[in-house]
Amino acid sequence: MNAIAAQPISSRRLTLVPLSPGHAGEMAALLADPDLYTFTGGSPPTRQELRARYERWTAGSPDPEVSWCNWVIQLRSPQCLTGTVQATISTGDEPAAEVAWMVVTSWQGQGIATEAARALIP
Repeated sequence: MNAIAAQPISSRRLTLVPLSPGHAGEMAALLADPDLYTFTGGSPPTRQELRARYERWTAGSPDPEVSWCNWVIQLRSPQCLTGTVQATISTGDEPAAEVAWMVVTSWQGQGIATEAARALIP
């Protein structure tokens, strides 16, 4: 289990909600746009693939010095999911955090990824 667990985080327009396998259905529909994978490669995951991925992520890193914190990005108005943000936190000899995000095509260009990433850094 993660040493550091994802907690809800609020910002001006967003709530970062700890990701769960239950988000797979809604997120699979949002991530179905092939344009999302133009630069990163791959293809849209099925609902089952996404659920399995989210189960692995929520189970946590096998390395006790690494925590995987994952959130869905929820816009407050209109209330809808717009993507995901994640932090991989290493607490070993050289503590570090890596942040990554994916915002669905229809919500890109509106500062959502920037706001979500900034919300992670107090």
